[in-house]
Amino acid sequence: MISRRKVKKKRIRKNALNGNKPEPSVNLGNLLTTYQKICKESCCPPSPKVVTDLQKYINLNKYLVRFIIYPDANVKNYMLEPLIKSIRNVHYTFIKELYLWKIPLQHSHTATLALMMEKGDYKITTLELEDCDIGAYSIARLSKSFQSNTLVNLVLDFNEFGDEGVEGLCNGLKGNSSLIKLSLNYCGLTHKSGKILSKAISSTAIREVYLDSNKLGPEGVRSLIEPFVEQSIIEVIERRQEKEKKEAEAAKLAAEEGTKRQQQLINEMKNASNPRKSITSRSALLPLAARKKKKKRKKKVIPVPPGVGAWISKLHFADNGLDLSLYNDTSAPLGIMMMLKNFIANSTYLTELNLDGNLIGDLGGLEIRDGLVMRKTARLPQLKITIGVRMQAETLTKILKLSGRLSKKRRRVKKK
Repeated sequence: MISRRKVKKKRIRKNALNGNKPEPSVNLGNLLTTYQKICKESCCPPSPKVVTDLQKYINLNKYLVRFIIYPDANVKNYMLEPLIKSIRNVHYTFIKELYLWKIPLQHSHTATLALMMEKGDYKITTLELEDCDIGAYSIARLSKSFQSNTLVNLVLDFNEFGDEGVEGLCNGLKGNSSLIKLSLNYCGLTHKSGKILSKAISSTAIREVYLDSNKLGPEGVRSLIEPFVEQSIIEVIERRQEKEKKEAEAAKLAAEEGTKRQQQLINEMKNASNPRKSITSRSALLPLAARKKKKKRKKKVIPVPPGVGAWISKLHFADNGLDLSLYNDTSAPLGIMMMLKNFIANSTYLTELNLDGNLIGDLGGLEIRDGLVMRKTARLPQLKITIGVRMQAETLTKILKLSGRLSKKRRRVKKK
């Protein structure tokens, strides 16, 4: 015997195929009723935020695309599973963003979420699971659903799954071409994660990377930025070739223009005996560039990285143990800072760099300053940078003058 739930799901799909789509308020009303019912059956309270948002959008008769669950003063452990089951039962395909803050997730919960995301009907673009106690095994299972190529923003801050979790995550990202933002702040990463992440970022479309308050150290930072430095050098060669091509085209155009002007003067001399034919506008004898009207200056557009590859626009690794004073050999820290200098000086697409909380000292400050000077000389977009203050005042002032400032966001600090 066919259950009522299956009959209802078939009817909704049939109506959608026939073009008879129900009103948003009807869909949301069914979702709210189902959610409250499943919560009651599971003996867990419904999230007040979810209920409030659903009621609000029912009144507005608009689809709710963003779902947020977080604990409050009365109840600390709201569950994700009732919401996922409700969404799948009523086939609510309008969900685009899912935010979970401080909601403990067991492996079964992440598996349920992964199963929903693996369905092609639910095109989630933003997933934020912050401080949810997700382990390395659960991350590996969840990341298998990222191959659907709909996810754009992924935030996993305050989940201490370490290097093992990063390896599982990056394995799941193979073949993904949609993810743009990856945030792994406070995830207990060490130098091993640097190489794993650089390989994954280079083979995907990820452009924004946030790794604040981990333990990458100098070795991890070197492994992380190495492919981006190499790509920035390739960009320099490509820019030089493009410049030479434009100069060659301009020289060819100037030669053609000179020939044309010379022919016009010969014709003018031939027709000097005929007054009517000798009248030639002065503008015709002027160079083509001089005759063109002045165009309004267009606003400089920041270039967008082209798809999959080792391009990165925002890189944050504040407070990652990049302490150059730990090295006895000065060549080691100098090599790392020279890589950063080349990255800053040559990368067309780099717009943000956060080095705050890392003890790079005067040596590192000078390299950063030189990189910013070279960047300005190359007329690349201004770089927003945050850096520690433990260096000479003159160097710090120059760095601040040459760069923009990052907008300060309130960072959540995990309470112990």
